[in-house]
Amino acid sequence: MSAFLALASCAVHTEPLEETPAVFVEDPQASAPQIPFPDLAASNDKGFSIQGLAARSARMQQFVDEGDAAGVTGLLVKDGKVVQYDEFGIMRAETDAPIRADTIHRIYSMTKPITGVAMMMLYEDGAFELDDPITKYIPEFEGLKVLGQPDENGNPSYLEAERVATMRDLMAHRAGFGYGFDPTDSIAPGYAEAKVILYPDLPTYVDRLSEQPLMLLPD
Repeated sequence: MSAFLALASCAVHTEPLEETPAVFVEDPQASAPQIPFPDLAASNDKGFSIQGLAARSARMQQFVDEGDAAGVTGLLVKDGKVVQYDEFGIMRAETDAPIRADTIHRIYSMTKPITGVAMMMLYEDGAFELDDPITKYIPEFEGLKVLGQPDENGNPSYLEAERVATMRDLMAHRAGFGYGFDPTDSIAPGYAEAKVILYPDLPTYVDRLSEQPLMLLPD
């Protein structure tokens, strides 16, 4: 399964990304594109409850209220029909311009949703079960340690994992694996020494990664 499509796409970069200056053209008189008004009465026909949709909107509003995001838009579509559309917050702090349907968002790690779709296609084909341990497919991950707090001399310590991460954990990004290219990560020194993110091929990546500790215990 190509090492779970490179561990559900950890978005490993081997070269720094170049910054491209953003250019904004903002016309306050321009009207935002019209989103078809959701037919909430028909939401149950699409498999969604009114309560669930309200909870989704409330959570998005919470992201803005708590400062996790300046602005959020959400579009929920099923069978070509708009079930829900939301706009919360602003698009730019300098002007307090409200976020709109045509606001351009800078989005990172788009390999993750693509990989997620590929994983779910494999799941629908019966290639794996969500609660399968990852070691069923990559036995090299048997006996992975978890990085603990440094000892009094600053030396790293390692813990025994209470359980093996599952495919569900992996796809939810809670299996304990890290990236390693952020120097502030606790696992970064080991990753750098083993050249984990500079792997020449997938088997080498798996071999190098299996020798490194997890950042966290699987939830």
